[in-house]
Amino acid sequence: MLCMFLAALDGTIVATAVPTIVADLGGLSRYSWIFSVYLLTSTVTVPLYGRLADLYGRRRVLLFGVVVFVVGSALCGASQSMTQLIAFRALQGIGAGAVLPIAITVVGDIYSAEQRARMQGMFSAVWGVASVVGPLVGGVLVDHASWRWIFEVNIPAGLLAMVLLVTFLREHVVHRQHRLDVEGTVLLTGGTTALLVALVRGGVDAPWGSAQIAGLLAASAVLLLGFVLVERRAAEPIIPSELLRERLIVVSLLASGVTGVLLFGATAYLPLFVQGVLGGSATNAGLVLTPLSLGWVFAATVGGRMMPRLGYRPLVRAGVVLMAAGVALLLPLGAGSGQGQAEVAMVVLGMGLGAASTAYLVSVQTTVPWQLRGAATGQVQFMRTIWGALGVAAVGSVFNNAFTHSLQTPPLSQLHLPANFNANLLLDPTLRARLGGALHPLQVALAGALHRDFVLLLVVAVAGIGLGLLYPNVRMRREPVLAAEERGMAATPSVAVE
Repeated sequence: MLCMFLAALDGTIVATAVPTIVADLGGLSRYSWIFSVYLLTSTVTVPLYGRLADLYGRRRVLLFGVVVFVVGSALCGASQSMTQLIAFRALQGIGAGAVLPIAITVVGDIYSAEQRARMQGMFSAVWGVASVVGPLVGGVLVDHASWRWIFEVNIPAGLLAMVLLVTFLREHVVHRQHRLDVEGTVLLTGGTTALLVALVRGGVDAPWGSAQIAGLLAASAVLLLGFVLVERRAAEPIIPSELLRERLIVVSLLASGVTGVLLFGATAYLPLFVQGVLGGSATNAGLVLTPLSLGWVFAATVGGRMMPRLGYRPLVRAGVVLMAAGVALLLPLGAGSGQGQAEVAMVVLGMGLGAASTAYLVSVQTTVPWQLRGAATGQVQFMRTIWGALGVAAVGSVFNNAFTHSLQTPPLSQLHLPANFNANLLLDPTLRARLGGALHPLQVALAGALHRDFVLLLVVAVAGIGLGLLYPNVRMRREPVLAAEERGMAATPSVAVE
C-alpha cells in the first residue's frame, strides 16, 4: 500500500507544480516533456518488469523499482535546469514502472481469492486518498516551501517501503522458463520516443517540413513497424495475440487509450490555465484538479455496485458521454473566466473517466481466462498510459505552435515587452507585474492557445463516444471461487508476509 501511495501521489502532486517549475527553470516549450517522458519510461518497462518478477521473484524487482524511483526523485528535486529535470523524470519513471504493477501482483500472491476483493477495496482507497490530497499538498508545498519538495517527499516514504519489504516479505521462487521480449521493448521504446520528440519539437524548434522532424517521424514509423513484425513471432509478446481475438477486449484497449489522452492532457494543461491565464497560485491549480479525483472515485464506486445488475455497456456509454461533456465545458474558458467553471468541468470529466475506466478494466478481466488475466490487466494500464504520453505530447505541440504564432503576429508583436521577456513571466505571480499593460493581451493569447488544446481533447472524446457505440452488449458473469491449483497456480512462486 505504501508503494502504491508513492506511485499514485507522484502522478497527482507534480501537475500542480509544473507551471512554477517552468517559471523557475524556464523552458515553456518543453512543458509537456515533464509528463511525457515519465509516462513513457514508466509504461514501456512494465512488461519487462513483469517477466523479471516471474523469473527472479517479486521482492527483488519491487525493491529495484523503489530504489530507482527514490534516486530519481532526489535528483529531480536537485535539478538546476529543465534538461536535467526531464532526464531525471525519465529515471524516476523507470523505477515507477516496477512499483505499481508489482505491488498489485504481490497482493494477488499473498491473499486468497476471497480476501483479494477486500484488499483491492483498501488499495482503491489508497489511490483515492492520494488523488485527492496530491494536488492540494503539491500546491501548498510550492506556495509555502519550494517546488523541489514535491519530489523530495518521496524519499522518506520510499525508504520506509524498502525497510518493510526487506523485513516482512518472504518468497520462495520457483524458476520457470521465460523469454524476455527485449527486442520488442527496445523497438517500442525507440519508436515512441522518436514520435514524442517530433511532436514536441515540430513547429517550435524546427519547421514541420524540416529534415530533422521528417527524419524523426520516419524513424518512428520504421521502429514501430519493426515492433509489430517482431511481436508477430515473439514467444512471449508484450501484447499476447489471444487478447486481440475478442471484440470487447480490442474496443476496451482502444478506449483505454482515449481515457489516457483525456486524463493526462487535462491534468497537465489545466494548471497552466489557472496560473498563467487566471493568475492563480499553485494551490489554486491543485484545487481545480481535486474535483476530477472526487468525480472519478464517486463514479467508480457507484458504477462498480451497478455493474452486476446493468452490465458493462450502460456504464461505458454513460462514461463516454460524460467525458465529452466535461471536455466541452472547458471550451468557453477564457481570460475572464472564474475557477469555478473549470472545477465543474473537472467533476464531469472525472465522473466519465471513473465510470468508463472501471467498466473497461472489469470487463476485460472477466472475459479472459485466469492465465491471461494478469497480461490483460497490464495491457489496459499500458494502453492508457502510452497513449496518455503521446496525447500530452500532441497537446503540447498544438499549444507551443499556437502560442508561438500569437507572439509573432499583431497585436502581441507590436507590444513593448521587457527586454528579457519570455513566456515564463506569466507563471510567476511576483514577475507578472513587470508586464504592465501587456499582461492582459498575453493572457488572452495564452487562453487562445489552451483553447485549441481543449478542442483537440474534445475531438478525442468524440472518438471515445464512437468506441462506446462499438462496445458489445455483454452481461457480467459470476465466477466460482477456485483453489489455486484449479487455476493453474501450482507453479507460481510462493509468497508470504511474516
